[in-house]
Amino acid sequence: MDTLRFSELSIAQYHPQILAALGNTFGHTVKIDETTLQVQRGEYARVTIEVDFSQPLRHSVELDGVTLRVAYEGLPQLCFHYGQVGHADAACPQRPPPTDDRSMQKEGDATALLGKTPPDVAKEPRH
Repeated sequence: MDTLRFSELSIAQYHPQILAALGNTFGHTVKIDETTLQVQRGEYARVTIEVDFSQPLRHSVELDGVTLRVAYEGLPQLCFHYGQVGHADAACPQRPPPTDDRSMQKEGDATALLGKTPPDVAKEPRH
């Protein structure tokens, strides 16, 4: 089981049927947080679901024409590149390695990113 956090809902969408339907798009809704049902916080809604880890995990759902992002509270290493648990996006074995040589340059080296050599400032006349 895991708890989902929906942070972009309007107060009108804090209805038990809506919250259960949202949870069911990510798994099977087990319960809705009591604080959420009482709309005491209003910053986010929490819904506990049973997660089927054999299926790719979703990171958003559309409701009333708005895409809502969701946070999984209990999954420490979650890869949305292919929707599995066990490693983070940055360490995904399915993600192709960067092919751009410029990504290997030192941080802050703008001349390397531009592919230019700066002019010799000492030889230019100053005004």
